[in-house]
Amino acid sequence: MTAPESKVDSSVNDILGDLMLRETRAHSILLAQELASRIADVVQLNRNPVRAAGFRVLRAPDIPSILIEIGYLSSKSDIDLLTSADWRDSTALRLAAGISEFIARTRANNSKSTP
Repeated sequence: MTAPESKVDSSVNDILGDLMLRETRAHSILLAQELASRIADVVQLNRNPVRAAGFRVLRAPDIPSILIEIGYLSSKSDIDLLTSADWRDSTALRLAAGISEFIARTRANNSKSTP
């Protein structure tokens, strides 16, 4: 392979990687919005519950990823919720349902766009 071909291949790979990362970030935001809406009535969300951060665990180029904060150990009311088995079960079920719905919707959208 000559040097110009390798430079073109590298550029194409960079472009494809960037496109994949953008798509994954878009899916991550949709997943975060889905889950925030599912738990909004059992978790006190702040005014802007869906935000982005550069944490290493959130930077996978090909897998949607989110970080969920559902309480603070410095808050007595949050500790009360976090130690309640009923609240944990309810919250976990809501999160699981949101993830399942997101996966189903993503698969359905992908099958529609595939010729």
